[in-house]
Amino acid sequence: MVTHESDDMPNCCYVFIHASPGARVGLVKKGAPGWLITSVDQKDMSDADARKVVEVLNGVKGVNPEMADRMLAAATTGWRCPRFQLEGIAA
Repeated sequence: MVTHESDDMPNCCYVFIHASPGARVGLVKKGAPGWLITSVDQKDMSDADARKVVEVLNGVKGVNPEMADRMLAAATTGWRCPRFQLEGIAA
């Protein structure tokens, strides 16, 4: 059974969190529950700017938006949750 802990997932990635300005850029670590709020976000940034920061930081690490979404889903619902399995591939 393939789980979120599969080798195709990065060790960590940045995610956009719907939160107050200054706390919208999070870091998800593979296998760890939840996320860490980073100091990357600034209170005067728009949501669009914060999302762009996440996209750029992940791009440097080779993490695409789909991977980041899967990592956030796994970090919030459980890394071994069968609900995210699709055709033998961790979703």
